Amino acid sequence: MKLTVMIVARKFKFLFRYVCQLMFNLFDEVNIRCALISRSQDSYKKTKVNDMKQVGFTLIEVMITVAIIGILAAIALPSYGRYVARSKVADAIGNLSNAKSGMEQFYQDNGTYLLGTNCGAGTPASVDGFNFTCTATATTYNVTMTGTGSVAAYQYSIDNFGAKATIASPFGTSNTCWLISSTNC
Repeated sequence: MKLTVMIVARKFKFLFRYVCQLMFNLFDEVNIRCALISRSQDSYKKTKVNDMKQVGFTLIEVMITVAIIGILAAIALPSYGRYVARSKVADAIGNLSNAKSGMEQFYQDNGTYLLGTNCGAGTPASVDGFNFTCTATATTYNVTMTGTGSVAAYQYSIDNFGAKATIASPFGTSNTCWLISSTNC
């Protein structure tokens, strides 16, 4: 014999539990099913699950978070590397322009670009990631900067006529300007 007891109880869950326990004790040999009806048929089961408090994170939440961080890192790190390279190039180009000004000033004062066998104004100091070389005659000079390390793909030069040249860069080469991006001289 199967006996089903259904009690409508919203506020008095303790009463439901008491009645069910009493029925179990009275009818040992009868198959008894107790159900609490409040908002849905399975609310008795739901109240037991809802009584437990969730602590920590589920595995899927952690995996989603790691995936999002991985995607952001895959985008951010190359962008940051390009940003650092552009800032190093800008600093080195500034020194290359200063070298041109120094050579022209030396020529105005001495009538030659040479000081002995070296460039008259000297070679600019190495800048973070760039080395400078200067070759000169009495009437011409060429200052070249060559990248090392993370900016090894860059090489620029300027001569006594003010002709700027991009000898090597990730954006190509040019005999008329210093390429610092794919669309900007």
